[in-house]
Amino acid sequence: MKLDSIGYSYTDDTQAENEERDICGAVDTMKNVVCFSSGSAEDKTMVTKAKAVMRTQRTREDNAIATCTAWLWGNQGHIISNNHCFSSQEMVDAAKFEFDVQTAGCNDDGTFATCPIGKTLVGKGNVKFIKSNAALDYSVLQITNDASYYVKTYGYLQVRSTAPTKDEHIYIPQQPKGGAKKIAKSDNDAGTKAATILNLNYSVAVEGVTYTHLLAYSADTEEGSSGSPVISRRDNTVVGLHRIGDCDNAATPSDQLASALKTIVTGNDGIKSA
Repeated sequence: MKLDSIGYSYTDDTQAENEERDICGAVDTMKNVVCFSSGSAEDKTMVTKAKAVMRTQRTREDNAIATCTAWLWGNQGHIISNNHCFSSQEMVDAAKFEFDVQTAGCNDDGTFATCPIGKTLVGKGNVKFIKSNAALDYSVLQITNDASYYVKTYGYLQVRSTAPTKDEHIYIPQQPKGGAKKIAKSDNDAGTKAATILNLNYSVAVEGVTYTHLLAYSADTEEGSSGSPVISRRDNTVVGLHRIGDCDNAATPSDQLASALKTIVTGNDGIKSA
């Protein structure tokens, strides 16, 4: 099992080297965001909610670039991602936060190096590290320069105050492999079965550490998807924070995340009662 971030050396015209796939099954059922823009009303809502999701890229000390997924939370310009993506102000200062990293066409191949970027927010001087937690694997940041612009332009997500239910239908907007934003919403290779919460009390070991009380699901993710919101199709609230892949996909449940966030930030409308 592994944390679902990615860290590689990139060139200007190639994608990551030595990529490992976390696709569950024979077929990658994630689709570019634009594929859903002309679909059902539910699909169009997914596209709207996915606007709050961004790619992060950070230059590490070894000059490799680590990419994760993050998202705008609440109306004050807060950003949520994983602790293993951001655990200090130094990491934030070395990062870029990139919005609308997505393809124009449904079948376009948008890699880290080639995918268009709508807008880039440089972390240093613009984003503040607030707090992170390794056990729950969350990180809370905040835009400090013109936060209202980003909230108005890209919208924001809300975390449900309670845990999801077993078999609840979900979708996951994400930036897999540091490339184009995609949405995973199915559990089978044919793409006909809705992605669901499979287990509400999942345990998994990562690098010798066992994590418990997690959500489990089989919707496709890949490295670089760390920090993605697991969103309910019922009410479009965040019910999990994706943190572990390798076909043992797992997330921190929304009730635990909401309880923690309430103690960190006040006056934010990012928590929604069930």
